[in-house]
Amino acid sequence: MSLSAENIDEILSRLNQKMVYAEVKPLNVAVCGDTALIAVGLVARATEDVDIIALLRVNQVNVEVLEDKNLPADVERLVAEIGIELGIREDWFNFHASSLIAFGFPPNMTTRLVKKSYGACLTVYFINRFDQVHFKMYAAMDPKDGTRHLSDLLDLKPKEHEIRAAVSWMLGREASPDFKAALCQVLERIGYERIAEQI
Repeated sequence: MSLSAENIDEILSRLNQKMVYAEVKPLNVAVCGDTALIAVGLVARATEDVDIIALLRVNQVNVEVLEDKNLPADVERLVAEIGIELGIREDWFNFHASSLIAFGFPPNMTTRLVKKSYGACLTVYFINRFDQVHFKMYAAMDPKDGTRHLSDLLDLKPKEHEIRAAVSWMLGREASPDFKAALCQVLERIGYERIAEQI
């Protein structure tokens, strides 16, 4: 069994129900990757897991990214229970997108999150299209999994202003020649050679 547009909401609602029953503290999470692409209607396919990139503290004024990069132990236990019940991987709700977490987030990302409540204990904030372009460009540089992310990026059909914003984000810190070369290769493969020439 995989996670898809047809069952992702049902599975996340099941997690919320278990959290409510177990009297677990409410959780706010930011989610990227395929699940976010599916949830906001950008692609129609299945995935194996839900990629969490941050735990959040939310109030009436703003959304704050927390430093903790681990799910609470009681939530991990409930996630594993659902995995066993549904025949999916036991860590289907995880922090495996660690490279994105380490690299950092696009400016003002939290103001663009797409909120969806699954009940009293679980609220998910999905990464929107603009920031998905950023993350997919970065992930497409990965020598191991880059091809899959490049395909996602092409499916998104990014506009020039989105590409320029993503490039600015990735080069907003010290970048090695190898990093720049990999970035240029991605730009060339998605048809933005002119921007690659400017790096």
